Amino acid sequence: MYQCIDDKVQSDTQELIVIVGPTYISIENVTPDNRISGIEGHDMTIRCTATGGQPSHDIKLVILGYTYLGKQSAQHTFKPVRSNDSSNVTCLAGYEEINSYPLSTSSNIHLMLKPIITPFSPDTLRTEETKYFDVSCQSTGSRPAALISWLLGQEGTNVTSNSTSQSNQESSTDIYIL
Repeated sequence: MYQCIDDKVQSDTQELIVIVGPTYISIENVTPDNRISGIEGHDMTIRCTATGGQPSHDIKLVILGYTYLGKQSAQHTFKPVRSNDSSNVTCLAGYEEINSYPLSTSSNIHLMLKPIITPFSPDTLRTEETKYFDVSCQSTGSRPAALISWLLGQEGTNVTSNSTSQSNQESSTDIYIL
């Protein structure tokens, strides 16, 4: 506490609080390329922490347009959906009381995405026993590209070795020749 006293006149004492801002802020589990990894449909916890500062600082964590508050740290757990991929996450550290947030950091959500499988058309495939034809199964939108397996009959015999595959970062196509 600092005081200002005039030795000639009795004066009131005023309290002066010196605020020292936080010195470091981070979002946990951020990769070197500034991504927070998660899996579509599985619980994902995003936590922001700041250190230093006096008095204890406030944290604002902004995820998908919602703000989560805490003292020295804040976190939120949710089940991300496909549309959350590449969304920005921002964390601010400072003091709500004086509306000052001198430190901030941002990162992007990066999800492993479930594949979108293009169904067979028509739903039932029919041919004669002695004729060859190609059956194609395509998966798009997954990260990483999906691995496709072919199972035959009610026993689910794996016949994937009889197929050919093509895949890239965005899609997989597998053709089984009967």
